[in-house]
Amino acid sequence: MNLNQELLLVFKTAIETGSFSATARKLGKAPSAVSMAISQLEDELALSLFDRSKREPQPTPAALSLYRSTLQTLAVMQQWQNHALQLADHVEPVLSIAFATELESLIWTNIFRQLSEYYPLLKLEILTLPQQEALESVLSGRVNFAILLERQSLNGIEQFIEIGKENMVAVVAPNHPLYHQKASYDDLLQHRQIVFNSRENQSTSVLQLSYHSWQTDNQYFAVDIIHAGLAWGFLPQSYIEDHLKNQTLALIDVEDFCPSITLCIDLVWSRERPLGKAAQHFIELVKQSRHKA
Repeated sequence: MNLNQELLLVFKTAIETGSFSATARKLGKAPSAVSMAISQLEDELALSLFDRSKREPQPTPAALSLYRSTLQTLAVMQQWQNHALQLADHVEPVLSIAFATELESLIWTNIFRQLSEYYPLLKLEILTLPQQEALESVLSGRVNFAILLERQSLNGIEQFIEIGKENMVAVVAPNHPLYHQKASYDDLLQHRQIVFNSRENQSTSVLQLSYHSWQTDNQYFAVDIIHAGLAWGFLPQSYIEDHLKNQTLALIDVEDFCPSITLCIDLVWSRERPLGKAAQHFIELVKQSRHKA
């Protein structure tokens, strides 16, 4: 069986217009070419698709049954063509982005929507990783980009742009001992803290103060631990605003310093790896979004 896109397009248009002559006008073909294409398709399928006994050929039940699958097949063919053209234009097939755990609640849907409209066949992979692991992933080439809080020092192969700021606030639940007192720096050191990290990475976070800490790579779990009164922790203020309003969490009243640390948010990629067209476009979208903010 030798089916092609042109034959299926003629068949689809003939069903929709109800006329071979209207099909010819719509597709810019001679009426005889349309008739020959339909005949060729009928020969390939060994089916009668149109009843030619009347003035205008009428689709048979078999033709009507095949119409929906024809639409699906043409859509797949078009998608395949678009994908091939995209690859020929040096557009990478996959773009992967790792968010630091502290930033997983950031809203990026508008940027992703714009990117998908420009590259509809681009596969997007979104990961959430502890800060250091996200950085290592982008430097090793496992992901294309990482969305990170500012680092204490920069690796020489990092390329980045600042895209915003986040307030990390020290919070506890009402059932925690630190909730009922004005806490000193030493109090924070002595009470258990929940910090974002992974088993593979045991380096100390810039936000880790306590001598006694639990670790998690999940922001939701961190909130649950703090809610239960098992630890205090630094959380993004934008993420816990409702908790603060509802008084299910509270800022720690620290006498020695402000319980809020403002950190820059960076979009990071590697200097050592060339950026594809979709990656370059993504950076431009992020820059435009930053200027609008």
